[in-house]
Amino acid sequence: MYVIERLAERVKSEGIKVVCVPTSFQSRGLLLKHGLKVGTLDDYPEIDVTIDGADEVDANLALIKGGGACQTQEKVVAANSKVLVIVADFRKDSKQLGEQWKKGVPVEVMPFAYVPVMNRLRTLGGQPTLRMGTAETKMGPVVTDNGNFVLDVVFGSIQGATVPPAADEHGWRKC
Repeated sequence: MYVIERLAERVKSEGIKVVCVPTSFQSRGLLLKHGLKVGTLDDYPEIDVTIDGADEVDANLALIKGGGACQTQEKVVAANSKVLVIVADFRKDSKQLGEQWKKGVPVEVMPFAYVPVMNRLRTLGGQPTLRMGTAETKMGPVVTDNGNFVLDVVFGSIQGATVPPAADEHGWRKC
């Protein structure tokens, strides 16, 4: 949200030209609300920069993402980007994953496969739960923009998480 607001300010004050490819229905709405031009991967299959947030970042810059239930779209857009920038403030910082973000690793899964996927995740040491809506939002499972379910898989503290080395072949950089 803050990145979209700041980008809109710069577009207005500096006249820079950008086309934004949203990763969710919510981000699309925010982009349009702030008057930013919105495109699709059909229109822009190669993206210069993707800016996204993280739910938790460890000392090695490994991430937990997907708390907002847009995992698949975020990954597809990022995979088609030259540069991926992850934005996170001090509240997302931890020594190891699972230390601060206690909700578990979000996994997007097709509805017909959620039970076998949960069983498989248990064999990997996880404790999966099907994310449910609340009485204030929606009864039943949370459904992503793609029509899928979200599993939250608790592994406890995740030690030894790794990220690609600085300036690897995909252009990832530690900073």
